[in-house]
Amino acid sequence: MSLHRPQTLAVLTLLVLAAVALPIVAPVTAGPPPEAVCGLCTDDALDGGVEHSEVVVRVQDDGSADWTVRATLDERTAGELRDAPAERRDRVRGELTRRTVVDEVTALQTRIENRTLVATFTSADFAHRGVGGVLVADGLFPSHEAAGVTVHADRLAVHGPDGTSPTLVPDTATADGGAIVWTEQTGIGSETYLAFGADAGLVATGTSYLAVGMAVVERSLARALAIVALPTLLFVGVLVGLFRDGDRFGPDRADDGLATRIGLVVGAVAPVLLAAGVGLFLLGTSIEGWAVDLAIFVGLTLVSLVPQTLVAAGTAAAFSLWGDRISLDSYAWWVFPAASGCWLVIVGATGPNRLLGTWTTTVLLFLLLGAAHERSTLAAAPVAVVTLLTPTLAAFPFVSPSVAPSYTLLLWAVGTVVLGVALYALGRQESARTEVTESSDTEKPTAEAT
Repeated sequence: MSLHRPQTLAVLTLLVLAAVALPIVAPVTAGPPPEAVCGLCTDDALDGGVEHSEVVVRVQDDGSADWTVRATLDERTAGELRDAPAERRDRVRGELTRRTVVDEVTALQTRIENRTLVATFTSADFAHRGVGGVLVADGLFPSHEAAGVTVHADRLAVHGPDGTSPTLVPDTATADGGAIVWTEQTGIGSETYLAFGADAGLVATGTSYLAVGMAVVERSLARALAIVALPTLLFVGVLVGLFRDGDRFGPDRADDGLATRIGLVVGAVAPVLLAAGVGLFLLGTSIEGWAVDLAIFVGLTLVSLVPQTLVAAGTAAAFSLWGDRISLDSYAWWVFPAASGCWLVIVGATGPNRLLGTWTTTVLLFLLLGAAHERSTLAAAPVAVVTLLTPTLAAFPFVSPSVAPSYTLLLWAVGTVVLGVALYALGRQESARTEVTESSDTEKPTAEAT
């Protein structure tokens, strides 16, 4: 009876905490206003005188881009610009580079055809050659990395060099012949890569993804290394300690109540994290000075640790209630490295959702690590390698674009390894369940004979 009561209490605690934590959404910080692809196409361009606009961008082999903007104007604006060519040129240049992805305009020419303003110009460094000769275009990036980008034109078409086809098309666009086309006003994100290859076949498309992947790494590697250095070192230190002294959690110290205690203790920590996080956040919004950002971001980080804490508590509660059915000891040693590999593929391939995947489920890798380590060090090594990659996966949202200070990742790492060590111990004991049971059964007759 005493065993079932704490188990029931653990489950009830988890249900209450889950109900509290489910409405929590990942917060984001306010960034600068979005930048436009075409400054002549926005609602406020030329004092609001633009009624319709179309943009054609032709990417050249050298990476430059030739732009043609056609903007239909109202009668008043068309008349003003038609009669003052010098003023027209200056105003157009100013609009093209004001809060837009175009930093510098060369070879600018303007003219008025009836009520249509036609502007042609060239922008440098719109694209570059990647692996396999793929042309990778990052010319739609904003000047400020945390800003978004918006297509205000009624039609935007980006053409690759002659003889190429689109091989990487954003979700908001479509491929039309040799061009990538937007036909409605939409946001396209702060890092929208385009790619053009010799054809649109499977090989060219695969090469394009590889080229863009290399461009992403090259662009953010230095910043990522700076952000993940301390969290990764923390993981290294903890993993080394577990490989050296992990036997302390082995079957010699088997504890049938370990899963129940972990579920109760970790479950009780979740509301504390939630309350502390909300309190710090509210404090940060009500004070002034240097501590504002610190209080806000530490508070948000504590709140973001709640889901992973619930995952750890729920895992422990599951073993407490149904350990005999789960029976990690019945699986072959290779199952645990394979499971960690599947985790890496699933979470690593989820794009922006990898923030949710890593910040909520990394602790499960420690459970696999403990189960594998109980079998052999060789089985645990691949799991440890995957675990060491998690700070890098968790850092991507901070790198591209930067939305939070790097110390939040360090706080996540501390919380993760604390929970992880508990699940590592649970994994070792559950993986050795048969051995412990057999040892106990062997000792009973001896004790009785005595």
